[in-house]
Amino acid sequence: RLDAVVKATRDHHIPLFSMDTTAVARGALAAFGVDQFNEGVAWAKEVAVPVLLGRNPATFVPVAYRTYDLYLNGATARADGLALPQAVVGRAHKIFDK
Repeated sequence: RLDAVVKATRDHHIPLFSMDTTAVARGALAAFGVDQFNEGVAWAKEVAVPVLLGRNPATFVPVAYRTYDLYLNGATARADGLALPQAVVGRAHKIFDK
């Protein structure tokens, strides 16, 4: 389904943004998504280990995600006639250029 959305946005020169970082490799212009690895490490330290050491799981308060990754697709930007600002490129976790 994403491939159809990518094709439609490309055909009409509409930038496609996603919260799913894997969409960028498939043609989305950019994604700003949760850093799954670092959030998993934090969850293990802050939740899993304390529970394994005896803390009651009912005492935990939900916590919002704290770390995100910015993925960009330079090839998509060029195909749509867009220039990615250097300030944005400098903050990117990963840039696809094919």
